[in-house]
Amino acid sequence: MEAWIWLIVALATLVIEFATMGNLVSIWFSVGALAAYLVSFLNPGFGIELVVFIGVSLLAFAALRPFALKYLTPKPTHTNADRLIGKRTKLVEEIYPDKWGAVILEGIRWSCLDEKRQGIPKDSLVEVVAFEGAKAVVRQVS
Repeated sequence: MEAWIWLIVALATLVIEFATMGNLVSIWFSVGALAAYLVSFLNPGFGIELVVFIGVSLLAFAALRPFALKYLTPKPTHTNADRLIGKRTKLVEEIYPDKWGAVILEGIRWSCLDEKRQGIPKDSLVEVVAFEGAKAVVRQVS
């Protein structure tokens, strides 16, 4: 097989990788294609080149993906609002299935929604279970 075809495969998979930056979807195939390109100079035939391409791609995936995920996966950013999770308070504005309610936590008014996306009546005791953006997610406490 012509050696330049493996270069085209390597470049095409690199373009795909750059287009999906940070997702690590095709870099493995670029490594495999470069290995097949180098092997193609020995004229072993397309079958051997294909086996090298697939084998090196799988090895690159198995060897590098865990390392890359460890260092490229963003760590959760904790905020000061995280300290409010688990706090209980009274609902100052009713939550409707299609409308946010409100709670006051440490003197600050927060928009809130029910974790089950249902309604909770005003003056109910609620517990903060999470935050979605600038909204507190609450559950009614019996």
